[in-house]
Amino acid sequence: MSKPETIKIDERFLKYVVPVPECGCHIWIGGSDARGYGKFWNGERYISSHRFAWERVNGSIPKDMLILHHCDIPSCVNEHHLYCGTHKNNTEDAINRNRFNYSDRVKGEEHGRAILTETQARHILQSKETTAILAKKYGVNFMTISAIRKNKSWKHIGRD
Repeated sequence: MSKPETIKIDERFLKYVVPVPECGCHIWIGGSDARGYGKFWNGERYISSHRFAWERVNGSIPKDMLILHHCDIPSCVNEHHLYCGTHKNNTEDAINRNRFNYSDRVKGEEHGRAILTETQARHILQSKETTAILAKKYGVNFMTISAIRKNKSWKHIGRD
């Protein structure tokens, strides 16, 4: 039989969970962080709601492990949509599902953080203008220009 405090915390947790039959997710409707992951007060501290959901059913999460989502819904707390994995598993999953814009597979203008175009990067490589002038011209930090010239970014474009 469960301890009374366990029942109380479970009831409080479940009060913020709404099942969505169409997809099978159980959506956390309580507080959340900026990335959409739920936050739950477990009586001692705030914990991610999906981590709490995992621990309710499976026990403690091993050190250095993450709780990942099969469904890609940060607010989902359905324990059947969650699994334990490493940071590497999480990154590989994000790449495989095209949710990771910063992988080696995404280059140049397709990169989520790209400010410059390929044409601009080529011009920077060929230009005799100073780094400071080019930075001002393109509205970027001088380190952005320097990284292109030192082959630390935009590596995939041909160097003459």
